[in-house]
Formats: sequence, structure tokens, C-alpha cells
Amino acid sequence: MRIIDPHVHVWTNDPAFPWPADNANPPAEDRTAEDLLALMDANGVEKTVLVQVIHYRWDNSYIAHVVKKYPDRFMAVGRINPEDPAAADHL
Repeated sequence: MRIIDPHVHVWTNDPAFPWPADNANPPAEDRTAEDLLALMDANGVEKTVLVQVIHYRWDNSYIAHVVKKYPDRFMAVGRINPEDPAAADHL
């Protein structure tokens, strides 16, 4: 039986994926894609849908990076600011 986890968050404190300036309390510890892959492998999870963690606000760079790096294991749901006049351009 295939196992697909439909909702998981990942994040990193890597300067390549900075937290927004208005984020006063970013997570102190990483929960990276590599951490998740180890858990997935240990538990027989074939694929996971990543959901953008709120701490990055509207910046989907990290989950986009993860999906590009591991396309056979991850899919993603990003966040778009609905009040941004250029929201459609970000899709």
C-alpha cells in the first residue's frame, strides 16, 4: 500500500532562506526536508505534500527549493498574499 502524507511543514534557519523582518519569533530549531526524508523512509511514507509554514509569510523559496531538489518525494502548497495586486504574477 502506498502512503502519502498530505500535510507537513518544513523550515530551516539557513541564511539562504531568511525569515521575514517582521517575524519576531521564528522557530529556533530546524525541521528540514532532510529530517523529514529520514522520518518518511523509517515509516514507509512514499511522498509528502509540503505546506508552506506561516513563519516564512509569503516567501515560498524554501519549499520550492525542496521540491526542485527532491521531486520524486515532495509536492508543495505555497502561500500567496491575496491583497498583493501582483498576486497572479507570483503564481
